[in-house]
Amino acid sequence: MVFMMQRLLLCALLASAGFLIGCTPNVTVKSKDGATAQIGADGSVVVKEKDGTVATSSSKGDIVVTSPDGKTTTVTSDGNKVEATTSDGKKLSMNSGTVTEEDLGIPFYPGSSHQSDMKMDGSAAMSSRKTTDPIEKVEAFYKDKIKDNRAVSSTDGPQKTVMMIGDIAGGKVQVMLASQTEGGTTISITKSLTKP
Repeated sequence: MVFMMQRLLLCALLASAGFLIGCTPNVTVKSKDGATAQIGADGSVVVKEKDGTVATSSSKGDIVVTSPDGKTTTVTSDGNKVEATTSDGKKLSMNSGTVTEEDLGIPFYPGSSHQSDMKMDGSAAMSSRKTTDPIEKVEAFYKDKIKDNRAVSSTDGPQKTVMMIGDIAGGKVQVMLASQTEGGTTISITKSLTKP
């Protein structure tokens, strides 16, 4: 499926390039392995694999992947959120919304700065942060905050990494720490919810 998505992206780029230079593409491209890609005049793209899998991209950017057995997955995006919905109604969504300490069930390291966040459909949350403090100090802060903490650390020259995995209220948490060569520590906290 990753290979198909790469093909779909390439075709979408080709279609966009055609629009930019004033062409109205309406072409079919065939690969050596028998897959085809059709680029419509409206900017839509259809990729058909030899195994029967079909991926369709609409002019507004939605993607529908249909497997040989007829099952579909529809992927939509609004620029902030990506949502995949299967033909049997299962959904997975990811967004770049702000993750809070409450979402993670564990506090942010004091004085750390926000780098990035991601939420997945109420099933997981991730926050990446950075501090100027050394990794040992950050590790000591998180050590007692995780039940059944299973910590693994490694050192590669001047850089050290620590991964702590354990239980917190309502789920599992992983705290990954990495010392930076210029000083300080990168912190990545991921919480996955425990299914009842």
